[in-house]
Amino acid sequence: MATRQKWVLPPPRPSNGLKPVSSARFTYKKLDNGQFTITLLHDLLKGVTPQMLLWWFRHMVGTTRYMGGEYPRYLVWHPYDHILFEVAQPGPDGTAGQRATFHIVEAFGRNPDYLLDRQTGYIIPKGGYQQIREAGLDALRQELVRIEPTWADRLDTLQEWKQVSVLSVESNRLPRWYRPGLLLIGDAAHAMSPVGGVGINYAIQDAVVVANVLGAKLKAGKVSPRDLAEVQRRRIWPMRIMQGFQSIMQQQALGRVLTSEKPLTIPLVLRFFLRLPVARTLPARFIGPGIWPVHVKNR
Repeated sequence: MATRQKWVLPPPRPSNGLKPVSSARFTYKKLDNGQFTITLLHDLLKGVTPQMLLWWFRHMVGTTRYMGGEYPRYLVWHPYDHILFEVAQPGPDGTAGQRATFHIVEAFGRNPDYLLDRQTGYIIPKGGYQQIREAGLDALRQELVRIEPTWADRLDTLQEWKQVSVLSVESNRLPRWYRPGLLLIGDAAHAMSPVGGVGINYAIQDAVVVANVLGAKLKAGKVSPRDLAEVQRRRIWPMRIMQGFQSIMQQQALGRVLTSEKPLTIPLVLRFFLRLPVARTLPARFIGPGIWPVHVKNR
C-alpha cells in the first residue's frame, strides 16, 4: 500500500519582492470522482521566454549563492511555498528537455492542506501542435500516460481540445508603422521572437527614438507623416537584423534542441572563439544595447 510522503515546509527564502496574489487568476472545481481541479494562471513576466524556461529547468540541480546564503536554485526562484524540485524522468536525450517530467512539491500559501505533489512539463517543437491535433486525443492521452503512468486513471477527463492550449511564438513586422495621427512601436509594429529576450529592449529603444524625433514637434503641435516615417526609418534596420539573427538561432540551435534525441554540442571552432575575452562580450553587446544603441537627447 502506497502512502503519501510527509513533506516539511522549509523556512521562506529571502526575496527581493513577489508579485501580488491579485496578479494571478485562480479556479477550483471538485470532480464527480472526488478529485479536484485547480487552475492557476499567472500574470505574464515580460521578457521571460519558453527558451529561458527550458534553460532554467535544465540547470536547476544544485545550489547557488543568493543574498548572503546558499540555497537550492529552484527554491530561490520560488522563495515562499515550494518544497522540492527534481527531474522525475529525463527526456530521451538524458536531460530535462523535450518529454522530460518534473516532480515539484509546493504548498499553496504555505498551507499544508493545499499540497501539490505533481506537475509535468511537455515541450514540443514549433508547429508540432497541429500534428498532435491530427493524431487525436487518444494519442495525446497515451503519450501523457507514457510520460506519467500515474495519470492513467484520470485522463478520461480530457474530452475536448478546448481543454488543451498552446503558446505560439511569432516573429513578424508591419510594412508601415504609421498613418496621419498614428504611430505604432514595439510589439504593435514588430513582434519579436523570444530568442534572446530582446522584445522589451527594442520597444524601449523605439520609444527613445520617438522622444528624440517627435518630442519637440509634439510640443509645438507640428507632426507630419514625414516625421513619423523618420521613426520607422531609424528603427527598421536594427529590428530586421535582430529578427534575422533570431531566425537563425531558432532554426540552427533551438530547433535542434527540440527535435533531436541527442545532446546539443557546440562546434570546436565556436568553443575556441568563445574563449577569447573580446568574443565573450560580443553576444551581450549585440543582444543588450543592440547594433544601433540609442540614447535620450537632452534638449
